[in-house]
Amino acid sequence: MLEYERIKQQLISEKIIPKPPEERKPLPEFPRMIGVITSRNGAAFQDIIKTIEERYPESTIHLFHSGVQGRVETQIAEALKRADASKADLLLLARGGGAIEDLWCFNHPLVAKTVRTCKKPIIVGVGHETDHTLCEYAADYIGSTPTAAAMLATPDLKSYIEAKKSELEKITILLHRKSAQGQSLLNHTMKMIHHLKPSKVISRGLLDIATQFERISIAIQKRLTDKKQELVFLNKILQNPSASLKYRRLENQLTISLEKIKSNDPKRYLKKGFTRIEKDGTTVNSVVQLKKGDLIDIFLKDGKARSEIVESIKDD
Repeated sequence: MLEYERIKQQLISEKIIPKPPEERKPLPEFPRMIGVITSRNGAAFQDIIKTIEERYPESTIHLFHSGVQGRVETQIAEALKRADASKADLLLLARGGGAIEDLWCFNHPLVAKTVRTCKKPIIVGVGHETDHTLCEYAADYIGSTPTAAAMLATPDLKSYIEAKKSELEKITILLHRKSAQGQSLLNHTMKMIHHLKPSKVISRGLLDIATQFERISIAIQKRLTDKKQELVFLNKILQNPSASLKYRRLENQLTISLEKIKSNDPKRYLKKGFTRIEKDGTTVNSVVQLKKGDLIDIFLKDGKARSEIVESIKDD
């Protein structure tokens, strides 16, 4: 047991065991070929054959013979490698029960490492339910016995067929029910169609459409009539002599007002030779507003000139 624990800790430190769940390869649902690594002379192989033939006879069993007791770890490792390189869909490493010394080769680091590196899904079923070998922890799946490993590797064809048969019966019942519901709905729909008489429904709909169209036409015609009357009214106003006279009077008044505005235009005086003086944007009309050094703008008829006050003299 001390040696068992020593090898176990060694394999753990090398991360050979335990195999993480995320690295476990899935088992095929319906394996065509199962590679069995065991002794051809052992009872375990016969138990595996019997179990597989009872559960799933569609599978082919391919034996990769190896010793399973004593210093046979190299034989087991070589058989595992041959099986992994074969056309088998999954591998099954098995041996019947025995003392811990009888199963010791399945604790060897070489066997555990070879199991861990298999590319195909592998199940280990060694010994009885209470036996545990280190190569089990390196496998994808563990069977408590060779028979349990064979059961894990194959589907139960009889149970599978019965389950599918039951499922098919449920589907058939459901389809019959749906068919009956569909037929009932169809009959009900046909009765409704017969009762409603589609031709009458269509005629009524067309009549409603015609009525709506007539209402829309009347509304459009009324709108056109209103607009025509409005245009006639405006035309009469324009043709009314009194209205034309009013417009002419207004036009004359506007002309007179415009002439008054033009006559008071400051630019008229500028054209006659007068000027306008501004200081900082304010009109200057007295010398008291000016002092020496002030800048002023002198506005003439065709522009302005900027000047500086040298002296300001006020009249007596």
